Amino acid sequence: FPLSPRLLILHLLQPVNNHKSTTMPSSWSVTPSTALAIATAVASVAIASSLAAPSLSVHEKLRRAEERCKHLENQVAVLQRQVKENSASQMADQNNAHDGIEKDETHSTISQKKKQQPPTIEDETKADGGIFLKRVGTIRSIYRLCVGTPRQGLLCPNARGTIELEKIGDASSASSVIGLEQYSHIWILFVFHLNTKSSNPKRIKSKIAPPALGGKKVGIYATRSPHRYNPIGITLCKIDRIERIAKTKHTEERVVIHISGLDLVDGTP
Repeated sequence: FPLSPRLLILHLLQPVNNHKSTTMPSSWSVTPSTALAIATAVASVAIASSLAAPSLSVHEKLRRAEERCKHLENQVAVLQRQVKENSASQMADQNNAHDGIEKDETHSTISQKKKQQPPTIEDETKADGGIFLKRVGTIRSIYRLCVGTPRQGLLCPNARGTIELEKIGDASSASSVIGLEQYSHIWILFVFHLNTKSSNPKRIKSKIAPPALGGKKVGIYATRSPHRYNPIGITLCKIDRIERIAKTKHTEERVVIHISGLDLVDGTP
């Protein structure tokens, strides 16, 4: 019995558990072997129907059957492309949706961590309109930890170190120290960068017991304790000499102040 090639394709591709459906699901993939089987079946039907017509020659019947087979192969190729395009579109939509969910989860996790962390001094300073100081130099000394570092420079007048000045903007570091060599000593404002308690204001106490007082507690501002709300200290050092290093092709201009009577840890800003 002669059938339309498209109706026959839809009939052969129709799912077994859904006989009422006449459309092919987007998730089906038509393989070349399946397309060849469909083409062979339709060709057989076409040949059988052609042989039933007595007015046509055998060569004409074979020619028409070949044309129908080619037409059927073209239709199968079109269906395969549609299935692949639909599958690719669905995968892209799923990936985009998954990426969007991951970004939302990551943003939510970061927000939760920020809310859980206690406020630092920097956060409170920003909220209170505080002032930030820019590093202008770095201390270089033989002391690596606070343990073993002198309590004050007067106790170790021969302890030597250097101050390596930073270049700030377009200003010349060498020009900034002109006339400094006329003085014998220099006051140094520094930051207790190894102080861990100052990062959390809740850990700082208003009264402490200095070792020299034998357990007696006094106010924090009456002591030399580095554990204070603003971890800033001051010390006095002797100026030995000032070294100016000119700029070269591979290095920038540098200024190094050689000092003695130093009581600061290496790397102190």
